[in-house]
Amino acid sequence: MKKPLLVIQPLRMGDLILSFPLFLWLSRKFPGHPIWVAAQQTFYEQLRPVGPAVQYFSLSHSYEKLRTTPYELVINLSHDSTSAKLAAEVKSEELFGPVCDAHGELHVRGFWQLYRCALVNCNRHNAFHWADLNAMDIIPQDQMQETVWSSPRSLGGTSSRRVGVFLGASEALKRPCLEFWEELCELLYARKIFPVLLGGPAEQAFATELASRLSFPALNLAGKQSLSELVMTGQGLNMLMTPDTGPMHLAAWSGLKVLNLSIGNVNCMETGPYQPGHYVLRPAMSCAGCWTCRRTPSGLCHRKLKPQAVAYLASQLCRDRVPSGQSAALAGLELWKSSRSEQGLYALEPCRSTEARSRALCSQFWQEFWLAFSGRGSAELPEKTFVHLREKYPALSERMLLGFARFGRDMNRILRFGSTAVQKNFWQQGAPVVSPLRSFAQMAMSNDNWSVQSRRDAVRCAEMLVSICQH
Repeated sequence: MKKPLLVIQPLRMGDLILSFPLFLWLSRKFPGHPIWVAAQQTFYEQLRPVGPAVQYFSLSHSYEKLRTTPYELVINLSHDSTSAKLAAEVKSEELFGPVCDAHGELHVRGFWQLYRCALVNCNRHNAFHWADLNAMDIIPQDQMQETVWSSPRSLGGTSSRRVGVFLGASEALKRPCLEFWEELCELLYARKIFPVLLGGPAEQAFATELASRLSFPALNLAGKQSLSELVMTGQGLNMLMTPDTGPMHLAAWSGLKVLNLSIGNVNCMETGPYQPGHYVLRPAMSCAGCWTCRRTPSGLCHRKLKPQAVAYLASQLCRDRVPSGQSAALAGLELWKSSRSEQGLYALEPCRSTEARSRALCSQFWQEFWLAFSGRGSAELPEKTFVHLREKYPALSERMLLGFARFGRDMNRILRFGSTAVQKNFWQQGAPVVSPLRSFAQMAMSNDNWSVQSRRDAVRCAEMLVSICQH
């Protein structure tokens, strides 16, 4: 019998669902190898009927069995200490992700797992989706490019239009308030669209309060269904409107059309609905996609998202019409459709045909650069994007070049003196557009205990950037 593959993913429900594509790719790259997944029993017991065919284990209850089994491959997708300890103790041909060494220090194995760690508080220009990052250290690019995902199903022929309204999210800032949902449900009903209230046990009281406020008898299923039952309910819905939450990913996985209301401290490029053909609506704000909201306690983006805009989009999507981002109803908002790039990676296509903004171009540049630096892409792509950036936004491109020059001067000191020459906020020094370089370099050097080779690699990274920008 072939040795199993182990994926350690004991985080939240959404994180486990976003690992489903990895499970499928592993089964194709390693045929005949059992795939073991260490996860939270609360989630995998409900997701087992609707997810890929893998063998689940409770990390706490099966720790000894997981620790003593030899593996072909181990991928730790978690940042908690128990997972890192297990990853350090197992015997495996290959190992990726955070590992806790004998001295209790955390080190990350794998370029893309290290890249993800460098995004903490520094993800403004990240354009990689979590589901892709889960796999990119292991799965070749051509295999990801060849993967075809099914489009969301259509119920266009039905006379009765029903939409799911998922009320909850893991954090309060990521979900609309009660008054928003109340107004939205009334607007939907006025358009002869019947909202079905959905949520977990945590949303049960919230849904009951909402239902009591409505002028019509809405079907309230919040807290009354398992995850597999939620999938079955979705078979009879035209679509699901939802903040960024685990059930959103489950809906997209099961083929239910999703309209993601992306508000609060979430980046839809990282955690939007993964399969192609879904929609993301987000306030057009410079701080959108933040790691932590610093503007107002309630989130300024909440006030920018209007129920009228969401009701308009729902009426279009229920009729299988392609919504136009040009509509006056969507003023002050950004509407995207999930798709795939030429590299087979997650992408969001703007529904409004306008010239790419500076932030979008910068994110594109950084994505293409990291692909080239890691060997998964060509340097020609970031070269072309930087030419476009320089033509459209010359001042910004000049700040980038100045930032690279400052980084080079800082690295001269670090090459000579090591970590003693590094300030704690090294990654924050310079313009935000240069932060991806500084954050990754600091993380990579620290991860390798500031070795001479890690410092030379950081310099090589900067040299490649300068070469691309001056090509």
